[in-house]
Amino acid sequence: MDDYTPKKQENYYTDMNDNLTIGFIGAGNMAWAMIGALVKSKVLPAGNIVASDIDPQRLVQAEKTFGIATTLDNREVLASSTTIVLAVKPQILPDMLKSMAAAPGFPGPERKLIISIAAGVSMDTMESILYAGLDDTAKTRLPIVRVMPNTPAMVGQGMSGMAKNIHTTEQDSQVAETILNAAGKALWFEEKDINGVTALSGSGPAYVFYLAEAMVKGGVEVGLPEDKALAMAIQTIKGAAALMEETGEDPALLRQKVTSKGGTTEAALKVFNENQVLDAIVKGMVAAKKRGDELG
Repeated sequence: MDDYTPKKQENYYTDMNDNLTIGFIGAGNMAWAMIGALVKSKVLPAGNIVASDIDPQRLVQAEKTFGIATTLDNREVLASSTTIVLAVKPQILPDMLKSMAAAPGFPGPERKLIISIAAGVSMDTMESILYAGLDDTAKTRLPIVRVMPNTPAMVGQGMSGMAKNIHTTEQDSQVAETILNAAGKALWFEEKDINGVTALSGSGPAYVFYLAEAMVKGGVEVGLPEDKALAMAIQTIKGAAALMEETGEDPALLRQKVTSKGGTTEAALKVFNENQVLDAIVKGMVAAKKRGDELG
């Protein structure tokens, strides 16, 4: 820690908010992706962003990479930011929130938007800690948005599901949308649906990687070099996704269009159907959602 000197936050004005400053508590991979997206897209000047982390070297790296402000003190992030992104592991979040709530003068006289990207930690849990001892007026100044992002945010292609509590205004919602859309796309849901979002888009990249893994293995099985099979699998998945997005057609219809009667695709799909691949994927997603419910 001797070689770490925190870079202080500057003060800018933006069109999105008269004085929007975003603080990240936790500078792990997902926070890294969001910070990078905000800076790269010029949604916010780097001087408007501050991050804290328990790892001083991670903060040194963040300063060098993005030019943002950093601190080892979570309370400084809370005090200096109008929006706070909670980007710590779910098992750490409750204790971290208790520490925040115990800070002198918490939550302060100014409005602060809290955005949590910790999987499985419910709004009720966060409210029970952050709102304990606050009067109704103070609660309205501390709106909470719960977000389920996914790892493609690291390359600007994330898909996030968001849910908000009753104190979240339209302006708060716009701020949350702007932050998440900088790293991909985001949609609003009721909180009861967030574990379903986790089962689809949160865990979804793993399903695609699983498919790619199978395609590469199949490519090798039919005699293709592994490196070329991987390149073809990647481009095929990218192309299929782009076609779905461009045409807006139902995936089932697109599948039917590429499946000629008596052809090679039909032969493959027949084997998939005999082995109930589609049903297995749906059952897997139901299991993922159930596990999310249990963790919550």
